Amino acid sequence: MSEPNNPFADQPSADPRIFAYGFNRAFDFTFRRQSGQVYGTDNTASCEELNLIKAGENYGWPDVGTFPFSDCAAGEQVKAIYFFAREGMKPGDFLSVVTVSGLAFVSAQVYPLLGDSLLVCEEDTKLMRRLVLSGPNFDQAGDDGVVIEDCQMDITVDPDGTVYYSNEKEIRRLVQISK
Repeated sequence: MSEPNNPFADQPSADPRIFAYGFNRAFDFTFRRQSGQVYGTDNTASCEELNLIKAGENYGWPDVGTFPFSDCAAGEQVKAIYFFAREGMKPGDFLSVVTVSGLAFVSAQVYPLLGDSLLVCEEDTKLMRRLVLSGPNFDQAGDDGVVIEDCQMDITVDPDGTVYYSNEKEIRRLVQISK
């Protein structure tokens, strides 16, 4: 039986597990606890993006020209809310990606100086960045800088709100950041 938010629900052979589609190497996703919204990454060698994932939506690349894509927002797919790029490069530059390997929301109650924001672990740069979400539906994001420089693999938050992250050798805990 197909779910109503499955984009292929009108097809008898629809896979009931499909929630959203069209991703190319969606390395990680996370939920914003306060709203239940799903955020996830998707990337090619020139456009790495953060998406606000909605049921039944297509996040795939249509036929928009020669790869690498010079305009990461070209096409009719759902548009990303943020595009990642290495320092000194811009989204759309070939090999500008940072390879997001982990996403987690941090609470201002536990980390007051970080505020309520999204932490991003980047495999290629080994950086943990802080993204601040804004807009009425938290559908806009802005980079607010580097939190630490040794996050390479994953990031998660325990039930008490403490952030844990990993590099190639260790699992670490994010200690309180002071001014």
